[in-house]
Order: sequence, then C-alpha cells, then structure tokens
Amino acid sequence: MVTAERLREELARYGIGADIHEGDGVALVSVWVDLVVWTDGAYSYLWWTGGHFPRSSLRKYTYSPVDDPVAAARRVAARYAELRNGHSRSREVGEILTEVTESYAAKGTVRRGCWNCEPPGADTGTEEYRVRVVTEPLCAWCRILSDLRRQLVRLEPLLPEVAEEHPDLVAEAWELLAPVVPRSGLVLHRAFQVPAPA
Repeated sequence: MVTAERLREELARYGIGADIHEGDGVALVSVWVDLVVWTDGAYSYLWWTGGHFPRSSLRKYTYSPVDDPVAAARRVAARYAELRNGHSRSREVGEILTEVTESYAAKGTVRRGCWNCEPPGADTGTEEYRVRVVTEPLCAWCRILSDLRRQLVRLEPLLPEVAEEHPDLVAEAWELLAPVVPRSGLVLHRAFQVPAPA
C-alpha cells in the first residue's frame, strides 16, 4: 500500500526502521514494541498513544491524515522515542535487532547477482524465493541502484559505503540512469557523485 510505504520512507529519515504488513484493505507499519501504525490508504494513519480511558480501560488511539506522511512520521517518531526510552522490553528488542543486523552484514555483499537481479518472468512466487529475499542482502549493483534512486526522490542512501567500495558500479549506474534523469540540481551523497566529463 502506497501510504504505508510513504510513512516508512519518512520514518527512515529519522533513522527508524519499520516493516509493512498488508491485508484486507489495511496496511500495518510495525515500528517498535507497542507501536504499530494502521492505515486504510484513504483517510488516516492510526496508532496507540500508550494511554487508556479511565472509565473503560480501553486504549486511546491517535490519528494523522494520510495525505501528510511527513507530519505523521514526526508524531510516530516522537512516540517511538518515548517507547525506546521507557518500554520495559526495549533493551531486549534492541539486542535482538543488533544481532540480526550484524548477522546480515556478516554475509557480505557480492558485486553482482542477487535475488533482485532475477530476469523478468522468473518464478518469484516460490517459498525458496521468499526465503532468499529475507536472508540474502542485495548485491553491490542493486544496492547502488536502489540508493541512487532513493536520492532522486530526496531520501538518504541506506548503505553509501557500498558505493564507496565500488566507484566503477556507481559510474555504470549513472550511465544507465543518465538518459532519464538529469543530474542538475541533485544534491547527492559524496559516494554517488561522478566527476563531470572533461
């Protein structure tokens, strides 16, 4: 769902990772323990404030209009900060995420060839393919293209160090995107800047 993806992208600007789960006309953006944002894609983002109504003990929810993901992300980021600092399970969850991230990084990044490089028409509906998507990192080529595209829509690159290690691939990526995307006016991370031709 587009609205969930927009929120996730805006949260990434705050350095906050999130997962998206979709079904039955609703998308859930899972951010942290006790912080899941619901969106119907048409009207609003909705999440638990952490409070309860005194008489009924029902949870208090807050919302933000779906047409302003920037404001929603700012408010969700504030709630995230509260939970990171005060939730009893934050430390445990943080340790698990660190382990997963380190394990993922230890697998290394190959130069070319990953699940994302599958040719058009490849069978991507198999369980094997889904496992690859979750367990294999993008190859350097796909990572660089992905991070370059992120910057073209004014988002920060996720792993600029991959571009720093492979300047030849950065130059190739620019050659690929140059016919469609003008370079003028774009402020890119230094790892993605290609010297102008002489």
